Amino acid sequence: MKAFYEVYRDFDDDITVNSREDFSFPLHFHASVEIFILLKGRYRVTADNRTYEMEENSVFISDTFCMHSYTKLTESPSESVLMIIPSPYLVDYNAAKNGRALKSCITTNARLVNEIHLLSSFIKEHGANEKIKKNYTNALLLLLLEELDVTNSTQKQDVTIIKNVLLYIEDNFRENITLNSIARHFGYTTCHLSRVFHSYFTVSISRYINNMRIKYIESKKDSCNNLLSLIYDSGFQSPQTYYRNLKYYKQQIVK
Repeated sequence: MKAFYEVYRDFDDDITVNSREDFSFPLHFHASVEIFILLKGRYRVTADNRTYEMEENSVFISDTFCMHSYTKLTESPSESVLMIIPSPYLVDYNAAKNGRALKSCITTNARLVNEIHLLSSFIKEHGANEKIKKNYTNALLLLLLEELDVTNSTQKQDVTIIKNVLLYIEDNFRENITLNSIARHFGYTTCHLSRVFHSYFTVSISRYINNMRIKYIESKKDSCNNLLSLIYDSGFQSPQTYYRNLKYYKQQIVK
């Protein structure tokens, strides 16, 4: 089964904490860290090529760009908490990992599970206080990191390419970047990069970049009085290119 990139997650810079009932979700990935606290029920969860069976009172963490999914295994009702932590809150966590991967993605340590659940509640309760939210989030992530430990990464080469390309596009989509310039930047042929990208996505790199630009415009246009200036600021080279891609973008949403 092919994973999909949950791109809208990476346009949200705030932490979300939501209670879930009978939650399931197919294979996907994003730049955020995702924490799943199972309070009641049984689940099968996947993290890249690893599969775990979760019992109640356990915690699962999906790292940045990890391909993960959730499958409910019981017919009886389940209860869980899902926490999404975006990139701005991951600076200390990523520094502590130092490029390494988690040895495991799940813990059943009762004391730790209770602490993680309490911290997630505090983060939700104090969401308006940025300092408190950041400190609680750092504490939560570092507790998990200490429990799960890290090892040298053994990710597949294609996954590494995708991660690097997505991060590069996120940082540079407002510039005049193309398939050719991205391939040149990373030292790949355009054919190889296009093949790898198509193995994960249903659109080309060019279409993906233009979708990012459109999302940027959509997020800014209500507070901007000059749409033409915003079009150029997003990376589009002309209004005609913007409107042509906007038409395709809306057709994709309808589908």
